[in-house]
Amino acid sequence: MVLTASAIVALTVPIAAKITGAVDRLNVALSAATLVLEHPQSPTLSINQSQAGLGLGAVLSDDANLAAKKYDIVKTWPHTFMFFSISADRLLGLLTQTMGKLDLATAHFQDALTFCRNGGYRQELAWACHDFSSMLLERGDQADRTKINEMIYESLAIATEFGMNPLVARAAATQERAIAEPTAYPDGLTVREVEVTRLVAEGKTDRGIAEELIISPNTVSNHVRSILGKTDSANRTESAAYAV
Repeated sequence: MVLTASAIVALTVPIAAKITGAVDRLNVALSAATLVLEHPQSPTLSINQSQAGLGLGAVLSDDANLAAKKYDIVKTWPHTFMFFSISADRLLGLLTQTMGKLDLATAHFQDALTFCRNGGYRQELAWACHDFSSMLLERGDQADRTKINEMIYESLAIATEFGMNPLVARAAATQERAIAEPTAYPDGLTVREVEVTRLVAEGKTDRGIAEELIISPNTVSNHVRSILGKTDSANRTESAAYAV
């Protein structure tokens, strides 16, 4: 009974934190998950719940290394609705986004949309649409603009219908971000790449850029590599000169 209760805590606390944005109790989920995973008689269901909770905790903590470890576990549960809390495909999208692998995240989020539509999981679909659109905004590819707007609209419509007020507020904020961003930059640079280029020119490290933009250092490194290629720069110094 204690193990079952601990597994529920290990998953529901990160789920609540994802909904509300309040991450101050993730240590409670970590302790509960550790209890389950270290106990020799823990049932498989409790173990899986705990692993899922740790995966979502890695996303909320922007821990790319832990996200990669949990990704290897969660990817064995594709196209499932995990414990009536979150689809495995959306969690995989969030994990790969945290890892900085945005193309792979796109594939997982697309799977999440398909899974939710086919299964009729409309509330989960609302979250999948929002998280997918938010990730595409982070990627900053102008070709995604129409898709972003469509998914935000769908997320808002479903969230409003079901009274999902935290998601309504978050989707509205994401919509404002999408509207505020310009439509084109030189040399095929994305919105996010322009932001990173500006900060590189200011002399910031990858970690400093990650902290300012609230993304993972691994994602910043991927953006920097893309920027160097698009601007034909050999290093960060040349990229900074390009920015100027």
